[in-house]
Amino acid sequence: MTADNHEKALAGGLLFRPQECLAELQGAGLTGGAFINHDCKAVFETATRLAAEGAPLNTASLKLASGLSQATVEALLEVGCLAGEARYYASKITEAQAFRRAVKMVTDAKGTGLEGLRLALEKIMQTLPTDQSGAGALTASDWLGEPDAPEYPIAAGLIDAGDRVSIVGQSKARKSFFAMQLAVSISTGTPFLPYEIERKRVLMVNGEIRPEPYKKRLRRMIEALQVGTDQLNGLIVVNSCDTENQTLEDVLLLAKKHHAEVVILDPFYLMLGDEIQQAEVKSVVRVMKRFAASGITLVSVFHAAKGRMGDKQVIDRISGSGVFARDATTIISLVEHASEADHTVMQCVTRNHPPQDAVTLAFADGAFSVADDIAAVEKTSQTKAVRAISIEDLAACFRTEPTSYGDTVAAIRQRLGVGRDRAKDEVARAVREGVAHAEQAGRTTLYSIRTDMA
Repeated sequence: MTADNHEKALAGGLLFRPQECLAELQGAGLTGGAFINHDCKAVFETATRLAAEGAPLNTASLKLASGLSQATVEALLEVGCLAGEARYYASKITEAQAFRRAVKMVTDAKGTGLEGLRLALEKIMQTLPTDQSGAGALTASDWLGEPDAPEYPIAAGLIDAGDRVSIVGQSKARKSFFAMQLAVSISTGTPFLPYEIERKRVLMVNGEIRPEPYKKRLRRMIEALQVGTDQLNGLIVVNSCDTENQTLEDVLLLAKKHHAEVVILDPFYLMLGDEIQQAEVKSVVRVMKRFAASGITLVSVFHAAKGRMGDKQVIDRISGSGVFARDATTIISLVEHASEADHTVMQCVTRNHPPQDAVTLAFADGAFSVADDIAAVEKTSQTKAVRAISIEDLAACFRTEPTSYGDTVAAIRQRLGVGRDRAKDEVARAVREGVAHAEQAGRTTLYSIRTDMA
């Protein structure tokens, strides 16, 4: 790629994500004088000026303030880089500028004889590093003296830009629904379960489900989440269940082509041959790291290792090589609830954020929601089988006249033959599912059967 093309890539990145891209370029120390392409220089200098003035910084304002035509803007966007790549292209432009300066110094010294040429070369040599063996090494004092890089959260407290995220669950744990809901939330900027979301452009790779059933799932899900189809212009879906030999490199190229900032791979095992072979796995992990180098957050869906998931630590639940677990920035585990049907326990382990409590999720109408009233208890090999209680049997435990909480719990224990904790859970379930009515009488809560259930 020529220096001019590097400039176009940066200008396109500025037009696409001006605030994030400009922060990276300013951190790299790039100035307007480094550009030789007039249009690219105009974009950079305009973005810098608008940011300094506190003016709105977006594609429309940059186009207007820099005086670029629509055709030029579209051409720059087509080759634009992501914010994470901005420093790479900035370094290439800086190198090209240094090279042009060196050539000019040598050219200007040609008429001054050997001594003039020698002095010119000395000046050039002074700008070059003297020892490449220490590249990237800094003293702690110098390092801490540098300003901190800006943070780019995607899911607050869970996922940051550039992270490698693993979602793991057993067969039929609705991992694909979970991944699809995450894709919808990030691409629309709507909350994902308990997490606030920063809107990003998402590439969703569906490798297992046929396109038509997948489309029906998506339609049902956005109806449950109350998201309109017009809000999904930031979600690109790749249906590759019939595609052979698709590689991570292919996906990375697709992500760059569509300017995706988040890629979700469902499932990940289709991206590699043998998930046990360490050499092959390490080769794949090296490609995974190229996503982060390109400023792309990679979310991968894994099957769980054999055995009961709840018996294992979260980091040991991913099938195949343990490299995937050790490499991940965040692991999201989905395990069957110990007692509640259609409920899942979500447990998250993340390197860059404080520990989090497990959360119970309910699945209904094609989407997950947080079930705050149900304790997050994972099903394990030690979990006792819980007898299912029908709605009809539960309704028969309530009276038409209001009854105190203690008497209601006692009635359920006696009639259904369950323990106190289970009886309390059934009281909450009856209210939640509309079987019983709860009313406040001073400091006491009274329970009665709903009139149309009597």
